Amino acid sequence: MYRRALELRPQFDAAELALGGLLRRRGRLPEAIEVLSRAAEAGSNDERARALVALGRAQLSAKLRDDATTSLRRAIEFAPAAVEIRVGVARAWLATGKAEDASHAIELLRRASELAPDVAAVFSALGRGLEKTDDVSGAEAAYQRALRLDPDYRYARRRLLRLALDRQDFPQARAAADDLLTRDPTDPEHHFLAGLVAARDERPDDARRYYRAAIERAGGTYPEAYFN
Repeated sequence: MYRRALELRPQFDAAELALGGLLRRRGRLPEAIEVLSRAAEAGSNDERARALVALGRAQLSAKLRDDATTSLRRAIEFAPAAVEIRVGVARAWLATGKAEDASHAIELLRRASELAPDVAAVFSALGRGLEKTDDVSGAEAAYQRALRLDPDYRYARRRLLRLALDRQDFPQARAAADDLLTRDPTDPEHHFLAGLVAARDERPDDARRYYRAAIERAGGTYPEAYFN
């Protein structure tokens, strides 16, 4: 469908970006790089910056590190004031799983936090970067900052729950699980996480109840809940 859209309108930037991202996720990296390279050469500065972020991610997946470094640097050059571009670049580096790339991502995100101290996504991404460098206290502070800016930022609350479980702070983990369930009781993962907290806290009856609720809300397809 994306290719058909591009046949009808060859300069359809959103379709090129979507097609390139889909090809990357399916592991068809040479095709993804070809499509995203075209997208990065046309459009407004913001459009080119978004395409360059996607291109850099594809190049990192293809182990083309030097090319990726160039693409991600150019993305910021095209849109230096766009915080979402800096966050996208940082997330691309975090996705490699390498400690040195996580440190570079943290530098980018600290700069982004100076440019946009009121954007929760910046601090959530910063928290993830700090986790990857084993700065747990720093990560918790970043996630808490994200939640102060946006109390409904579920990813940050889920990470705080996981960190609380790691240090066996069951009251804190339970409070996070209860908040998630209150905000969206239809999400299977929220019931699963509540079950995980209950199991670790040696409340097996509650754990089974939450796991069953997760399975029910997932339409019967939640392997981790069945396993637990």
